[in-house]
Amino acid sequence: MGSTAQNAEERERLRRRLGFWPVTLSGMGVIVGAGIYVLVGATAGEAGGALWLSFLLAAVVAALTGVSYARFAALRPKDSPEFQYTRMAFGRRAGFTAGWLMLWADLIAVAAVALGFGGYLDHLLSFSPVLAAIVLVTVLTGLAVRGIVESVTLVVALTAVEICGLVLVTAIGLPDWGRVNYLEMPHGFTGGVGRGGAGVLCVPGL
Repeated sequence: MGSTAQNAEERERLRRRLGFWPVTLSGMGVIVGAGIYVLVGATAGEAGGALWLSFLLAAVVAALTGVSYARFAALRPKDSPEFQYTRMAFGRRAGFTAGWLMLWADLIAVAAVALGFGGYLDHLLSFSPVLAAIVLVTVLTGLAVRGIVESVTLVVALTAVEICGLVLVTAIGLPDWGRVNYLEMPHGFTGGVGRGGAGVLCVPGL
Protein backbone atom coordinates (compact mmCIF):
# COMPACT_ATOMS: atom_id res chain seq x y z
CA MET A 1 0.00 0.00 0.00
CA GLY A 2 2.83 2.36 0.93
CA SER A 3 4.63 1.59 -2.34
CA THR A 4 1.49 2.35 -4.35
CA ALA A 5 1.04 5.68 -2.60
CA GLN A 6 4.70 6.55 -3.19
CA ASN A 7 4.45 5.72 -6.89
CA ALA A 8 1.34 7.86 -7.19
CA GLU A 9 3.16 10.72 -5.49
CA GLU A 10 6.13 10.38 -7.87
CA ARG A 11 3.82 10.42 -10.90
CA GLU A 12 2.11 13.55 -9.62
CA ARG A 13 5.40 15.27 -8.90
CA LEU A 14 6.87 14.42 -12.31
CA ARG A 15 3.74 14.95 -14.38
CA ARG A 16 4.04 16.83 -17.66
CA ARG A 17 3.58 20.56 -17.10
CA LEU A 18 4.95 22.14 -20.28
CA GLY A 19 2.92 22.56 -23.43
CA PHE A 20 3.85 23.00 -27.07
CA TRP A 21 4.46 26.76 -27.07
CA PRO A 22 6.63 27.03 -23.94
CA VAL A 23 8.87 24.23 -25.18
CA THR A 24 9.05 25.68 -28.70
CA LEU A 25 9.82 29.20 -27.51
CA SER A 26 12.46 27.99 -25.06
CA GLY A 27 14.16 26.10 -27.89
CA MET A 28 14.01 29.20 -30.08
CA GLY A 29 15.62 31.18 -27.25
CA VAL A 30 18.60 28.83 -27.14
CA ILE A 31 19.04 28.92 -30.91
CA VAL A 32 18.67 32.69 -31.26
CA GLY A 33 20.71 33.55 -28.19
CA ALA A 34 23.64 31.32 -29.03
CA GLY A 35 23.46 31.05 -32.81
CA ILE A 36 23.00 34.74 -33.53
CA TYR A 37 24.08 36.82 -30.56
CA VAL A 38 27.14 34.73 -29.68
CA LEU A 39 28.41 33.32 -32.99
CA VAL A 40 27.32 35.82 -35.62
CA GLY A 41 30.60 37.76 -35.37
CA ALA A 42 32.80 34.69 -35.75
CA THR A 43 30.65 33.41 -38.62
CA ALA A 44 30.80 36.76 -40.40
CA GLY A 45 34.58 36.65 -40.12
CA GLU A 46 34.59 33.32 -41.95
CA ALA A 47 31.84 33.87 -44.52
CA GLY A 48 32.04 37.61 -45.15
CA GLY A 49 29.04 39.08 -46.94
CA ALA A 50 27.72 35.57 -47.60
CA LEU A 51 26.99 35.20 -43.90
CA TRP A 52 23.33 34.56 -44.70
CA LEU A 53 24.34 31.56 -46.79
CA SER A 54 26.16 29.97 -43.83
CA PHE A 55 23.01 30.28 -41.73
CA LEU A 56 20.90 28.91 -44.60
CA LEU A 57 23.12 25.83 -44.89
CA ALA A 58 22.95 25.33 -41.13
CA ALA A 59 19.15 25.66 -41.25
CA VAL A 60 18.87 22.97 -43.93
CA VAL A 61 21.01 20.52 -41.94
CA ALA A 62 19.13 21.36 -38.74
CA ALA A 63 15.80 20.77 -40.51
CA LEU A 64 16.92 17.32 -41.63
CA THR A 65 17.96 16.55 -38.06
CA GLY A 66 14.58 17.77 -36.82
CA VAL A 67 12.72 15.52 -39.26
CA SER A 68 14.80 12.55 -38.10
CA TYR A 69 14.02 13.31 -34.46
CA ALA A 70 10.32 13.65 -35.22
CA ARG A 71 10.29 10.28 -36.97
CA PHE A 72 12.11 8.55 -34.13
CA ALA A 73 9.89 10.23 -31.54
CA ALA A 74 6.85 8.75 -33.25
CA LEU A 75 8.44 5.29 -33.15
CA ARG A 76 9.77 5.50 -29.60
CA PRO A 77 8.19 8.35 -27.59
CA LYS A 78 10.32 8.00 -24.45
CA ASP A 79 12.80 10.03 -22.46
CA SER A 80 16.51 10.25 -23.31
CA PRO A 81 15.96 10.23 -27.10
CA GLU A 82 19.59 9.91 -28.16
CA PHE A 83 19.98 6.79 -26.02
CA GLN A 84 16.68 5.35 -27.19
CA TYR A 85 17.26 5.94 -30.90
CA THR A 86 20.85 4.75 -30.97
CA ARG A 87 19.96 1.65 -28.96
CA MET A 88 17.22 0.82 -31.44
CA ALA A 89 19.71 0.96 -34.31
CA PHE A 90 22.98 -0.31 -32.80
CA GLY A 91 22.31 -1.81 -29.39
CA ARG A 92 22.50 -0.81 -25.73
CA ARG A 93 26.25 -0.14 -25.59
CA ALA A 94 26.14 2.28 -28.51
CA GLY A 95 23.08 3.94 -26.97
CA PHE A 96 24.92 4.38 -23.67
CA THR A 97 27.84 6.01 -25.50
CA ALA A 98 25.51 8.32 -27.45
CA GLY A 99 23.80 9.43 -24.24
CA TRP A 100 27.08 10.39 -22.60
CA LEU A 101 28.32 12.13 -25.74
CA MET A 102 25.18 14.27 -25.78
CA LEU A 103 25.73 15.13 -22.13
CA TRP A 104 29.26 16.34 -22.86
CA ALA A 105 28.05 18.21 -25.95
CA ASP A 106 25.48 20.04 -23.82
CA LEU A 107 28.12 20.95 -21.24
CA ILE A 108 30.40 22.36 -23.93
CA ALA A 109 27.49 24.29 -25.45
CA VAL A 110 26.57 25.76 -22.07
CA ALA A 111 30.17 26.87 -21.59
CA ALA A 112 30.20 28.53 -25.02
CA VAL A 113 26.96 30.42 -24.40
CA ALA A 114 27.99 31.47 -20.88
CA LEU A 115 31.34 32.77 -22.12
CA GLY A 116 29.55 34.60 -24.92
CA PHE A 117 27.43 36.33 -22.30
CA GLY A 118 30.59 37.13 -20.36
CA GLY A 119 32.15 38.64 -23.47
CA TYR A 120 29.22 41.01 -23.96
CA LEU A 121 29.30 41.99 -20.30
CA ASP A 122 33.03 42.63 -20.53
CA HIS A 123 32.49 45.06 -23.43
CA LEU A 124 29.75 46.88 -21.53
CA LEU A 125 31.13 46.96 -17.98
CA SER A 126 34.76 45.71 -18.23
CA PHE A 127 33.77 42.67 -16.17
CA SER A 128 35.73 39.41 -16.20
CA PRO A 129 34.13 37.14 -18.86
CA VAL A 130 35.00 33.95 -16.97
CA LEU A 131 33.62 35.26 -13.68
CA ALA A 132 30.46 36.46 -15.43
CA ALA A 133 30.00 33.03 -17.00
CA ILE A 134 30.39 31.32 -13.62
CA VAL A 135 27.86 33.66 -11.99
CA LEU A 136 25.39 33.14 -14.85
CA VAL A 137 25.64 29.35 -14.71
CA THR A 138 25.29 29.40 -10.90
CA VAL A 139 22.18 31.58 -10.97
CA LEU A 140 20.51 29.59 -13.74
CA THR A 141 21.34 26.32 -11.99
CA GLY A 142 19.56 27.60 -8.90
CA LEU A 143 16.56 28.54 -11.03
CA ALA A 144 16.53 25.09 -12.65
CA VAL A 145 16.56 23.46 -9.21
CA ARG A 146 13.66 25.69 -8.25
CA GLY A 147 11.44 24.24 -10.96
CA ILE A 148 11.10 23.55 -14.68
CA VAL A 149 8.12 25.86 -15.14
CA GLU A 150 9.98 28.78 -13.59
CA SER A 151 13.04 28.07 -15.76
CA VAL A 152 11.07 27.88 -18.99
CA THR A 153 9.05 30.99 -18.10
CA LEU A 154 12.28 32.97 -17.76
CA VAL A 155 13.62 31.53 -21.03
CA VAL A 156 10.42 32.47 -22.87
CA ALA A 157 10.63 36.03 -21.51
CA LEU A 158 14.28 36.31 -22.56
CA THR A 159 13.39 34.90 -26.00
CA ALA A 160 10.93 37.76 -26.48
CA VAL A 161 13.68 40.23 -25.56
CA GLU A 162 16.11 38.57 -27.99
CA ILE A 163 13.63 38.70 -30.87
CA CYS A 164 12.84 42.36 -30.13
CA GLY A 165 16.57 43.03 -30.23
CA LEU A 166 16.88 41.39 -33.65
CA VAL A 167 13.93 43.41 -34.97
CA LEU A 168 15.57 46.60 -33.68
CA VAL A 169 18.94 45.80 -35.28
CA THR A 170 17.21 44.92 -38.56
CA ALA A 171 15.29 48.18 -38.54
CA ILE A 172 18.48 50.16 -37.90
CA GLY A 173 20.25 48.39 -40.75
CA LEU A 174 17.50 48.75 -43.34
CA PRO A 175 18.78 52.11 -44.69
CA ASP A 176 22.04 50.37 -45.64
CA TRP A 177 20.28 47.58 -47.51
CA GLY A 178 21.97 47.01 -50.87
CA ARG A 179 25.33 48.53 -49.91
CA VAL A 180 26.84 45.14 -49.07
CA ASN A 181 27.94 42.44 -51.48
CA TYR A 182 25.92 39.50 -50.19
CA LEU A 183 27.92 37.03 -52.27
CA GLU A 184 31.33 38.14 -51.00
CA MET A 185 33.28 35.08 -49.79
CA PRO A 186 36.75 36.16 -48.64
CA HIS A 187 37.69 32.59 -47.72
CA GLY A 188 35.77 30.83 -50.48
CA PHE A 189 32.68 28.68 -50.22
CA THR A 190 34.18 25.64 -48.52
CA GLY A 191 36.74 27.40 -46.34
CA GLY A 192 34.52 30.34 -45.43
CA VAL A 193 30.79 29.76 -45.89
CA GLY A 194 30.98 26.05 -45.12
CA ARG A 195 33.15 26.57 -42.05
CA GLY A 196 30.83 29.30 -40.83
CA GLY A 197 27.80 27.06 -41.24
CA ALA A 198 29.56 24.28 -39.35
CA GLY A 199 30.25 26.70 -36.49
CA VAL A 200 26.57 27.64 -36.31
CA LEU A 201 25.61 23.96 -36.15
CA CYS A 202 27.73 23.57 -33.01
CA VAL A 203 25.10 25.62 -31.16
CA PRO A 204 22.85 23.77 -28.76
CA GLY A 205 19.49 23.09 -30.26
CA LEU A 206 20.66 22.97 -33.87
